[in-house]
Amino acid sequence: MDIQRVLKENEKVEYKRKILTQTYSDIILVFDFEPHYEKPEFEKVLKMLYYFDDSTNNGKLYINYPMMQSYRHIIKYPEEDIGFKERKAESKDGAVYKEIVNKESCIKNLNKYNFLLIMKIIGYQLKKSNYILNNNYEIPTDEDFYSINLNEIYKK
Repeated sequence: MDIQRVLKENEKVEYKRKILTQTYSDIILVFDFEPHYEKPEFEKVLKMLYYFDDSTNNGKLYINYPMMQSYRHIIKYPEEDIGFKERKAESKDGAVYKEIVNKESCIKNLNKYNFLLIMKIIGYQLKKSNYILNNNYEIPTDEDFYSINLNEIYKK
């Protein structure tokens, strides 16, 4: 599948179609997977992850799971949120997870984000991914960072 061609064929607005005729070095797909629907398609999403695995070819798919709000499920800032390591959403909480994050998170106002906060959020995500894959809650080494397998994180 040529994602750019599909988008171009379905675009009705001429100037947007023209944008889609340009050459791009990378295609990044971001999917906000919210599995609180009756029948979440976990296996289909996994197939999509394996197909869209290279930004310079078919495109690279990134999934925010359990949903977009998960990145800011941080309860303490600027001090260390030691609970972040074990914090997770249960599948039964899918429908109310946004409400849980909105209630618990100390990071509410997008307009107040700054460089230090964004770096802290990224650090938490890197440590969590390293913990999920290697049982090591630290910023991954360069070697571990480049070997992060997003499909394995998704499976777990």
